[in-house]
Amino acid sequence: MCLIVDTNIAVRVLLRDNDPDFSHVNAALRSGKVTLVYGGGLAKEYNGNQAVRKFVVSLGRAGIAYLVRESVIDEQLAWLRTQGSCESDDEHIIALARASGARILCSNDEALGRDFNNKALIDQPRGKIYKNSGHKQLLRNPCRLQRQ
Repeated sequence: MCLIVDTNIAVRVLLRDNDPDFSHVNAALRSGKVTLVYGGGLAKEYNGNQAVRKFVVSLGRAGIAYLVRESVIDEQLAWLRTQGSCESDDEHIIALARASGARILCSNDEALGRDFNNKALIDQPRGKIYKNSGHKQLLRNPCRLQRQ
């Protein structure tokens, strides 16, 4: 399973192995059962927190995190901006999902969640939001990563 972790909960998901909502995601990442996808604006946001950056780099060295090329994300950003359909200020995350094929998002941002579930923006398959441990069944979905 491929997932994107929004910066607004990156510490809870990536750095806390006992968080009641995200411990399943943390364990799945540490075991290599899921792949973290990041790049573009999200990579820049991760770089703003040294502990998050270090953890993501360690996942990358272990083959558990995949950095999507910025040029591929930029193509999707250009398309999104012509559509003008995003409610959130997180177009870079929608572009990352479109560029990579990742369809699971860990986030508590309501506007981003609506964008991620918007069929016009993310389809085939549709995006899903992981907000709490009640969503752990999402971790069973296969990864459809489009490596660029």
